[in-house]
Amino acid sequence: LMWCGNIAHNGTCGVGCEEDWASHFLEHEISAIYNVTHGAGLSVVFPAWMTWMTEHNVDKIAQYAVRVWNVSEADNKKAVALEGIARLKSFFKSIGFVTHIISVYFAIILLPSGLSIGWKAFFMLSGVVETGTTKYIPPIFSRMTTG
Repeated sequence: LMWCGNIAHNGTCGVGCEEDWASHFLEHEISAIYNVTHGAGLSVVFPAWMTWMTEHNVDKIAQYAVRVWNVSEADNKKAVALEGIARLKSFFKSIGFVTHIISVYFAIILLPSGLSIGWKAFFMLSGVVETGTTKYIPPIFSRMTTG
């Protein structure tokens, strides 16, 4: 397990690939602000982010569904991707993680205020979104409210 953790965090898995850590950055902020464990936060954020990504890079999410969850390939790649996400959520639930409860709290606290200055600054500095743009964050958070 320690070896797997080392490989996952030292960049080896991303050699030759364009990596996207946006969901991870979102979860780090949730953990920091609301004292949520990293795994519990990711079980909420990652499926929501993946669902959002089906509208932006459906091929990558469909590939994940086929390779990781053995979803059968089909012409409708969005359906394949969504089935993979559903299987991921089912797995998280089977090990006792939630995939939406935390989000209800965030939707009440964060979304009506349009996100705080701290959130905007974090996402601009981390490169998750273009400087001055937080338009992608509320759609990802809104997908956390379904489990």
